[in-house]
Amino acid sequence: MKDTQTVFKIYTNGQLLDVTKYSFIEADRLFVSLQNYAKQKNANDSIYNVMKQVPAKIGFAGMMKHEVYSNDLTDEAFTKWYRQLLEKITNKPVTKFEVYQQKALWHNNALKEIASPEKISFIVTN
Repeated sequence: MKDTQTVFKIYTNGQLLDVTKYSFIEADRLFVSLQNYAKQKNANDSIYNVMKQVPAKIGFAGMMKHEVYSNDLTDEAFTKWYRQLLEKITNKPVTKFEVYQQKALWHNNALKEIASPEKISFIVTN
């Protein structure tokens, strides 16, 4: 399908978070943080593999360290940080939260959900 978009649904304390109550910047922080964390693990290796080629050509290959180009953030640490972000933005304590993603398609100036929601696996909650 053309022009699909990923839509996130965030549930805090058992309730769907209505992001329209918050500024565009706050909503973006919630959504972009999820998108970027999901991408970062794959990107780390790609960036390192491209970057290590340059020093190797000029004799500095030994100076290239994988950890410099890797984000070793764990799912647990991200979940803790994201919970704090939710609490800061909503100004409420968050005892439980879940995040789902779902594919949607623009149709008649509105997003129409075209797939079932899937729980994001890297959010580690009890």
